Amino acid sequence: MLIPFYIFSHESSLPEYNTNEEKLEELKSEYSDIMIRLRHLKENGELTEYQHRMIIDMSGKVLKSIAAKYDKVMKGMKETMAGGMIETEASRIYHEGEKRKAERTAVRLHTRGTDPAEIADILEVDIQEVRKWIRKGVTTD
Repeated sequence: MLIPFYIFSHESSLPEYNTNEEKLEELKSEYSDIMIRLRHLKENGELTEYQHRMIIDMSGKVLKSIAAKYDKVMKGMKETMAGGMIETEASRIYHEGEKRKAERTAVRLHTRGTDPAEIADILEVDIQEVRKWIRKGVTTD
């Protein structure tokens, strides 16, 4: 999905969008359609939640970068992309998944006889964290 880069194609028109309500409405409509299609791709399983959020997050960052001095454009696009302008959500989902994976791996390695210090070294985490995971016995979810 190259949507964040597609936003750059509008960069030269931003001054016009900022002063012409009709043109701004056309832009908002275009991006509203894109957001709907992205949501459908996610709902149909063609995009993961992480991919969906990352595309929206990156689009928001690009928009913020190129349209910062165009108040009306920023306001209109934020409204249009409101469901996806939370910049940290994709990262949070990703890191939460990585932590769960590390927890499960630590428990599996421990049940196979691997020392907690070695597990901490392999997973590049603090040994106290590994010991906590082992005590919890996290193996699923």
